[in-house]
Amino acid sequence: MTWCNAVDSAVEWLRQVKLSGVRVERVKATVAKFERHDADFDVVVVSDEKSPPLWARHYEIETNRPVFAGRDAVKRYALAEIERERRTGTLWYGHWPENLLEKEYPQWRAARAR
Repeated sequence: MTWCNAVDSAVEWLRQVKLSGVRVERVKATVAKFERHDADFDVVVVSDEKSPPLWARHYEIETNRPVFAGRDAVKRYALAEIERERRTGTLWYGHWPENLLEKEYPQWRAARAR
């Protein structure tokens, strides 16, 4: 059952690193042309206690803090600290684990309990 423990641990980690009380919002901005995309918006993180949980694309292993990097490859701790081209061209936050945590994992766990 070692592999089950690994899955359980991964799910627990996802629960630990979920971000509550914030949401990502697109805001109108002047049109900018980047190498791989154009954007007439910017992306900001705002407080919203009613927002469903979010997860970051990348986390710092030692602290479980979300991390971001611009073209300079310098580790940053806030989305606002990287350039607009990177903020608008990459999904830095999402609801990706939600279905896994709410539906798939409980079903998988129940099947193993039989």
